[in-house]
Amino acid sequence: MTSTPAPPSSGAMTSEERWSQIRRTIAEGRSRMAGGTLYTLMAGAGAVAVLGGFEGWLCIKPSKNLGASAVRLTTFQRLWFVGRYSLTQIIPSVIQESQPTGVIAQVLGLPRENFYSSPCSAPPQRHLMINRLRAIRGALAGSVILSQVLAIMDVLGQTRTAYVNRIRLGREPPLEDFTRQGVVIRLQGQASLLCNLTMAREGRRHFFPIVENPKHPDIVSLVNDHALALSSEEQSHLTSKKPPPRVPVFWHCRDGGYSHKSSWRGMSVPFSWLFTTTTTTQPTPSDDNNDNTQPPRRLLILEADATPGDNTAMSLRQVGVDDFDLDLYEVAQGFTQVQSLVINNKNTGDDAFDTIRILLVDTDAKYQSGGGRQMTVREHATELGLADVIVDARDPLVFSMKGWLEQFYNQQQQQPSTSSSWTQLLLGTRSTTQQRRGRKPVILETPRRDWFLSIQAELVEHGNYQVMDRADALKEYGSLEGIPFLVYERNTADTLNTVRQLIASQMTTPTHLCALCPRPFFLESIMESRVEGVTYISSSDIHDRLLRWVRQEALQGKTAATIQHALDTRLPEILHQAMTVAKYANGIYATLDATTTLTASTETAET
Repeated sequence: MTSTPAPPSSGAMTSEERWSQIRRTIAEGRSRMAGGTLYTLMAGAGAVAVLGGFEGWLCIKPSKNLGASAVRLTTFQRLWFVGRYSLTQIIPSVIQESQPTGVIAQVLGLPRENFYSSPCSAPPQRHLMINRLRAIRGALAGSVILSQVLAIMDVLGQTRTAYVNRIRLGREPPLEDFTRQGVVIRLQGQASLLCNLTMAREGRRHFFPIVENPKHPDIVSLVNDHALALSSEEQSHLTSKKPPPRVPVFWHCRDGGYSHKSSWRGMSVPFSWLFTTTTTTQPTPSDDNNDNTQPPRRLLILEADATPGDNTAMSLRQVGVDDFDLDLYEVAQGFTQVQSLVINNKNTGDDAFDTIRILLVDTDAKYQSGGGRQMTVREHATELGLADVIVDARDPLVFSMKGWLEQFYNQQQQQPSTSSSWTQLLLGTRSTTQQRRGRKPVILETPRRDWFLSIQAELVEHGNYQVMDRADALKEYGSLEGIPFLVYERNTADTLNTVRQLIASQMTTPTHLCALCPRPFFLESIMESRVEGVTYISSSDIHDRLLRWVRQEALQGKTAATIQHALDTRLPEILHQAMTVAKYANGIYATLDATTTLTASTETAET
């Protein structure tokens, strides 16, 4: 195992990336000026130099006009002066000026008495010729050279603007930087809070998403937050107006275009982006007592997020393949294309590598073949080998809700003096169907009926809970005291508002509330709306930590089959472990502190 590097910086631009950016700007500028701008500039400068050479020759006094004691110039000295004079006059010619003859002679160490100090000191005929040449080279430089210089500046401005626009549109390939090692590439579909969360935690140097909609608000936010690549010193001098993005942070592939070569034109995956696994001894999934050792290898980590929209993730409703942000065909095509980009960039035959394809999806979603055969997405993806590890997006959310409710009721049982009205009813004189079944009441605040029914069905199946509306609970038990609340509105802001209103109206207390939020709080501008004592469960946070756990296991050298077996048999344990892991096995740190347990009473502030 390699030594642990320092935690990643804020993503400041490295010197290698700066040079890569400069090389791209120059190369594009040259291609834009291929129409003749450079050639015209060179021709104009050459013409001015030739005219200056004739002028310089006329500024040399003939030998017959020198005194007997004067030192005569050799032919080489004359030519040396003419060449230096012609080049020196190019730039001053742009503003109709000339460098003094005597100064040039003095710089060259030549006696000044061999030159006319000014055209006025020359004979009349030579005076007229010098003035005529100066006027011609001045006019030529002021028109041709100046116009071409302005054209070049305009081209450089256009090149810079085009570069910035390509970054915003996801069409600028990653900058060459051999120090950028170990990068996770994820097919993200339209956009997702999960994408922003992973980028914020791992940094732009270790995560690179591929998205379908570069104008999505979450992707615009991604560019604004991470594409500047400013150092701490640069950030301290940053004004209210942000500079344009400087480094590519994602790639755009249009919907339905994953198999098209044009969608990937220009994109490359440097070999340094591959991870290096460690040597490990592990049990095979079929026999826990049978060990097998995996040697270190280079590993390309590919992920795909095929979950539906963020705001419906916590609803636990059954979805079909038509609800997926990415369909399974796009996932398979994207994996294949990205893998080929690495192969095409290999320099030697020794650069062999393995690939692990991780798919985040609702594994119970139904898929129907043309022949009418019904199967789950898990079965379909496994049969066709579309992914190596399949992470269920739904079960972890069910376990997180169940875990909080179990913790809540365990604490209630440890405090008999605070028995609420509903416990007295269940344990007292009432003999109802709910009493016989022993179901524990849970109030669910949500605006949609289908969300209510889906969460209700899952909690009844997994925990034997009685999920109720607030009015029904009040009618059933006569009081809301001691009954836990799950709050799930259409978005995080609405959820937090409902939480505050429930507390303000004294219907419940913070410790009795669990807010189901798709958006992690550090991505919100409403951080101050958080209420201490309330438990917050974020779907994107749970998914991000599970994917990170899978990557960690892969980097420790475990096979995809072993990782899948663990997910299928030990998900609650893994979920708890994923919520507490703080760094990768290869030393790449997360930039956020993990919560200590899945069902903590309050979510640890993320930095």
